[in-house]
Amino acid sequence: MLEHGYSVVHEERNNYNIGKRFGISDSEAMVVAETFNRSRHIEYLQPHKDAVEYTQKLHDLGFQFIVITGFTDDPGARRHREINLLNNFGPIFSELHCMSLRNHESKELLLSEWRDSGLYWIEDHAKNAVTGARLGLKTILIDQLYNRTLSEEDESLVKRTKLSNPWEQIYFRVTKDYFRTVELP
Repeated sequence: MLEHGYSVVHEERNNYNIGKRFGISDSEAMVVAETFNRSRHIEYLQPHKDAVEYTQKLHDLGFQFIVITGFTDDPGARRHREINLLNNFGPIFSELHCMSLRNHESKELLLSEWRDSGLYWIEDHAKNAVTGARLGLKTILIDQLYNRTLSEEDESLVKRTKLSNPWEQIYFRVTKDYFRTVELP
């Protein structure tokens, strides 16, 4: 955004909404987000903090990862995202679902497939985290400055990581829960 001449509105610098963060209309924000998401820049996104180390540890224990991302449904952009995931994490993801931002696709329909399954749902977007929790998934919200706006009721539905080492916390929570509830041979 900065490379294209946009400036951050200081008091909105932590806002998840690109329009508010940069003082532009929602329709313009959607255009710039989709432009970026369709670009090869996606291939070079860096993983979040300790994600690589701890997703690999979980994968080594037999856990599978399904990616559901609010992104774009453009096939070329999807390929850029696949390259990014493979280059950063290796072949640990069993599925990749790219939801359209422009069409305001909800993750609810896709998440409904796993309703009440007891599976973990890891999310950084507050609304999507609550959606997963209401569908009966064990929801962990990766703490971010932009997702601290949940009501007390919604906050009670999710487990929140700390900002410093979220994936280490996820790793220990998941393995403790799994190995406590699954009968070992």
